[in-house]
Amino acid sequence: MKNIIITLTIILTLLSVSAFAVGTTSGEVLTILSGSSGPGCAGIFAPVKFADSVTYNPAAASFQKGLTASALYRPWLFNSSLFNIAGTYNLGSAGTVGLTVGGLSYGTLTEYKKPSSTTGVAEKVGDSSTMDMVVGAVYGRQLNSEIGIGLSLNSIMLEQNSAFSASVGGIYKSDTGMGAGFALRNLGSKVGDASLPMNINIDGNYSIDMNGNTLMPMLDIGYLMEGDAEVSLALQFVYQDMLYANVGYKAVGPVTGVRAGIGVVYNTLIFAYGLEPMSDAEQLTHSIRLGINMNISGSDTARAKDAAENAVKTAQQESTTPSVPIVPAPPQVTSQQEYLDQVNNALGKCDIKTAVTIMGKMDTTKAEYKKAYDAYNAAVKNCSK
Repeated sequence: MKNIIITLTIILTLLSVSAFAVGTTSGEVLTILSGSSGPGCAGIFAPVKFADSVTYNPAAASFQKGLTASALYRPWLFNSSLFNIAGTYNLGSAGTVGLTVGGLSYGTLTEYKKPSSTTGVAEKVGDSSTMDMVVGAVYGRQLNSEIGIGLSLNSIMLEQNSAFSASVGGIYKSDTGMGAGFALRNLGSKVGDASLPMNINIDGNYSIDMNGNTLMPMLDIGYLMEGDAEVSLALQFVYQDMLYANVGYKAVGPVTGVRAGIGVVYNTLIFAYGLEPMSDAEQLTHSIRLGINMNISGSDTARAKDAAENAVKTAQQESTTPSVPIVPAPPQVTSQQEYLDQVNNALGKCDIKTAVTIMGKMDTTKAEYKKAYDAYNAAVKNCSK
């Protein structure tokens, strides 16, 4: 854990001294970026599989599997625009690491000299483009199957100032459908004489199964340390894990009003489109997000262990047996065939407990364990009849 945090800090430091043309705000880009993870959800962190959800809550990294990446583009006021690129990689039992690069581009600005004292005409000097940048390193880890925590370290780069910030968060996801999270963002140094827009958000959601589809109401309550409160409501409908539809309403806070969004998942690719107000003048802006989730884990051993544990958990849920023990992670042994014979003998007598005990001594990466598990799965169903 200590080595991972040191590595992330080094990466972040190197990124912070990269050559970027940056702008002039005092950290406002942080507020805009942290609200970009839920288009159509009024800024609420929606549990859709986008890597840039770590911008809103770094604990989202703890539940990312394999390799994920996403990119967001959103036009903003006047000719400015927002972008956010993120990626995460799951290291197995060591947790998940990620990088984010976000920015607010102010577009092309024309510069003029002061008007001439004789002609009164301002002479054009040229065009320039400015941008505020935020580069972050993220680490997330699951404490168990339901709870994940996360930390992000961010470098903020403006035209005349720079700063560092940190964000922490936690997420709870229950098998019963209940979910909750908190995020404390933008803890850090000042940008010039201005403080960073530090804020805390607490959200909750409940997943309702509808014959393979999912309906999820969400609530988010936020507080900006400058004294402003935020309250947002959202509803998400997921059809067969392929189509997403979101509608949200920010009832209290800056830029209130209705948002909406849709998303499509195809194999490992994800596409989402959002429409939301960007000012109290009721101007609308669009957001386009592309994502990819690749099933690549940190190690073959972690994959084998996770697959075995998930398979046993699924068999337990499908079985009517009152209590079926979970197969523990086995140590390395050599006489796998002998163990397999003992498992088959126990299962033939419907002695599930003895079979599980023997399977706990087997190597999950060997073919014999797969045969033992198949026999175990069949016996759990047959012996419960």
